[in-house]
Amino acid sequence: MIDNCLNVSAQFRYLDSALLHNIEKGGTLMFFTDSRFNLRRLLVYKGVAIRTIEHQNSAELRLKQTDAGSLFFYNTSQNVCAKPSAKYVLRNATCDTENQKFTFGSVTAYNAKLEYVHCSPKQKMVVKSADYGDFNKDGAFNDDQNIDTTCSKLTNCQVKSLCGGNRSCELTMDKNLLPSPYCSDTSKEIYTKYTCMDTYNSSIITT
Repeated sequence: MIDNCLNVSAQFRYLDSALLHNIEKGGTLMFFTDSRFNLRRLLVYKGVAIRTIEHQNSAELRLKQTDAGSLFFYNTSQNVCAKPSAKYVLRNATCDTENQKFTFGSVTAYNAKLEYVHCSPKQKMVVKSADYGDFNKDGAFNDDQNIDTTCSKLTNCQVKSLCGGNRSCELTMDKNLLPSPYCSDTSKEIYTKYTCMDTYNSSIITT
């Protein structure tokens, strides 16, 4: 499992079909139901033959997030949720435990447009935070970020108010949204963290 969210191998986007699509591989996040494979981990699968392409686009691979934060394959007769581990994302019949909580994230440079910040077509976005700071260190995600607290107050307010409750967020993070009196250093990045829910409470954006 790749823990660098700036690595394209770790980047996904939702398709309109509610499948979670890996950008680099062009495949779908999926699980196998065939007992011959006995795979307990999730994988990115890209079909080549017609039959395998149909399987890649199967409705049983539709994915959303539970209110407790688990990633849940909701259109299958089985109970299948994702569970992170050291090496892989595992397939688990139990959902909503503490270690199954996922938070989606995106790192966007100043003057760039937010990309792939969106939820399943069935869900709405709840923005947890949108901080401004040094999150990109030579192409790797910098977890020990130096947050610009002044600019972060504005980025949080703007992103939460404009994107909360939407399916997607495609704001351009420039001077029109983040004017220089608050965000004078344009060399940093906005790190947006969000979850997806079936229902949205607009009061969340004021916290």
